[in-house]
Amino acid sequence: MKTYVATLFAAATAIAVQAGDLRIMSWNIEDAMPHSKAAFIASTAKSEKADILALQDVNVTPYNLINDLTEALGQNWAYRVTKGAQGNKQLAIFWNTDSVNLKTTKVPKAGAYEEKSIQVGDKRNEPAQVAYFQKGAFDFFLINVNLVNAWQDHDMKLQQAAVLHDWVNGKKRALSGTENDFVVVGTFNFGFPGERVDEETYNNPAYAALSGNGLLTFTMRDVWKKDPSAFTYVGDWVDNDRLMDGFALSKPAVRHYVSGSSRIVRADQKFADMDDYEDDVSEHLPVIARFKTNFED
Repeated sequence: MKTYVATLFAAATAIAVQAGDLRIMSWNIEDAMPHSKAAFIASTAKSEKADILALQDVNVTPYNLINDLTEALGQNWAYRVTKGAQGNKQLAIFWNTDSVNLKTTKVPKAGAYEEKSIQVGDKRNEPAQVAYFQKGAFDFFLINVNLVNAWQDHDMKLQQAAVLHDWVNGKKRALSGTENDFVVVGTFNFGFPGERVDEETYNNPAYAALSGNGLLTFTMRDVWKKDPSAFTYVGDWVDNDRLMDGFALSKPAVRHYVSGSSRIVRADQKFADMDDYEDDVSEHLPVIARFKTNFED
C-alpha cells in the first residue's frame, strides 16, 4: 500500500512539474576574471525557479566556471557550452532535467548545436547556440545569442540581425509548419528605436531587421515602457544606450508567453553597492520570462 501511495504521489508531482510555467533566465556574466561566480549564479537561478539558464560571455579558459556551476546547480542540471570562440566568448545553456527535456528531433547533434552563420562577420564573438526543448506541451527552439557590441560596428550588427531574421524564417519554412515556436534569448547590444543616444535619436535598424514582417517580438520593450529607467546593462556606457538583453519571440511563442512576466532580476541588490556587483559578477543584470506549457499550438 505504501509503495502504491508513493507511486501515485510521485506521478502527481511529475504531472505538477510538467504543467507549471517554464521560466527562462538569461545572463551575460562577463566571466573574464579567474574567480568563481558559480555559487552566486546558481543561487540566483534557483531562487527565481529558473528551468533554463542561458549564459553569454562564459570563460572556459584558463578557469573553468562550467564545472563549478554544474556542481552548484546540482546533479539534476545538464548543460551545453559552445566551442567556436576563445577566452570568455562562449555561450552556455543549463537546464533542469527534472522539468525540461532536451529534444533530439528537429535539431542535429543531440538536440543542441552551434550556428556560426548568425554571428557572421564577427570572429571575436561566439557562434549562436541553438537547442530544442520541451516542457509540458510547449516545445520550442531556443537560440542563445550575443550580437556584436554596439560600440564596435553598427553595420555588422545590422548584418547579424538580418541573418538571424532569415535563419528563423528559413527554419520555419523548412519545417513546413511543424514547429513555429522560436525563443531568441541573450545580449542584443542595442536599445529600442527612438531612444536618445548622444544627443541624437537612434532609429536602430538592427531592431527593425529582427522584428521585420512581424517575425520577432521583443518582450523587454514593455519593461522599458513601464519603467524608462530600466537597464539590463549597468556598466559605464558613454552614449547611455540601453543595450537591452532579453527575449525575442516568434508569434506562436508569444501565445505561450505569460504577458508582462519579463523582468530584470536585481541581483545587484545582494551586494553593498553596484561597484561590488560589477567587480564580482558582471556589468549586466539577469533577465527572466515565463511561458505557459499547458497547451500545444
